Amino acid sequence: MKNFTNEEAKYLIELPKKVYQNDNLVDTETIAIESSFSMRYNLISEDEPDYQFLLDVKQGKKNNLKFDLHFQENESITWLLRVDYNGQHQNPEVANEFVPDFIRPYEGMWFEYSDHHIHYFVQGYKQLAWAVPLKSDSFPVKEITDFNSMKNAFIEFIKRVNIVTVFQFQHEKLFL
Repeated sequence: MKNFTNEEAKYLIELPKKVYQNDNLVDTETIAIESSFSMRYNLISEDEPDYQFLLDVKQGKKNNLKFDLHFQENESITWLLRVDYNGQHQNPEVANEFVPDFIRPYEGMWFEYSDHHIHYFVQGYKQLAWAVPLKSDSFPVKEITDFNSMKNAFIEFIKRVNIVTVFQFQHEKLFL
């Protein structure tokens, strides 16, 4: 597994990506969301076709909702960015030299279920160890209250990670 720098992770997030299905890049994808769900999409960047990504969207128990972007390399996976609604998390107690300044104020912070947050890749840490409260981040959807806010969060996340496939929603019904 490659050890990424913060700059390399940022580059991977910013690469334009498309859904990749049946050996084809997909311009438009239709999704149906009616109750608890899990969606996984393989992604490829035409700019870097050897790179593979995974978009993972899950709604679990306790109305937990997560949007994940992973970089996949052979058998290994590097998490790049995740937004968690109604999830718990604790940031590390001590920051290394690679923790960006905007994350440092949240050293050791414990996130309760009501503390919606966004996880960032930080060099030198496993997984996505560091998070920032959504109320303090530029991510525009601060909480999920209905289908519209869930759909908007999904759209904003795919914008943030530069997925250029257009997603269309088949059913405007979500049970939270």
